[in-house]
Amino acid sequence: MSFSLERTNNKVKADIGRLRQILDDMPMTANSRYALAEIVLIRASAVFEDALAEIAYKLACGAEFRNGRSENLSAVHRSRISARIAMLCDGGAKATPANYLKWTKAKYIGQSVKGVLDPNGPYITITRRFGQEIAEIFAVRNHAAHRNSSSRTGYMLWVKQQYGQERRLRLGYFLLTTNLRPTSNIQRYLTQILVITDDLVAGD
Repeated sequence: MSFSLERTNNKVKADIGRLRQILDDMPMTANSRYALAEIVLIRASAVFEDALAEIAYKLACGAEFRNGRSENLSAVHRSRISARIAMLCDGGAKATPANYLKWTKAKYIGQSVKGVLDPNGPYITITRRFGQEIAEIFAVRNHAAHRNSSSRTGYMLWVKQQYGQERRLRLGYFLLTTNLRPTSNIQRYLTQILVITDDLVAGD
């Protein structure tokens, strides 16, 4: 089984490229464009979440970063399944494993790889560096996927951050508008996913 980080990176590039093509081929009506932008966000977030997990598992199996370094591991795992099980158990510190791992905030990522990856290693350092970007992508995704009061509260925090005040904006409009910047939020999120994934693979 291959533990190549570049293979993960190339898959993310291909998936995000296909999603960008969907955006380029958008229908003209506003409602259709808004709905499609939300679907693209949900799919892109799934690609990103899978990549964050897969890179962590591969690193736990001894995969090297592009710069030739590797994580400082107390134990090298033989498979991604073994690495995931170790993460669910905090590297063996928990007698009862957690039910799942979370990858949607830098804080959660640190908790997910605790006891397996070096807390001062490149993976944790890079996800912390991009903590705000990771949190925003998944908070906005949550509102696209769930549409409840909790997800709306999280979404409105990022609306307020951009506009300086609370505004009642349709999510599709928020994703596609270029009123505040030349690049829409959905395109910015796609670019951030590529940059973060590439930096994780590079290891610096």
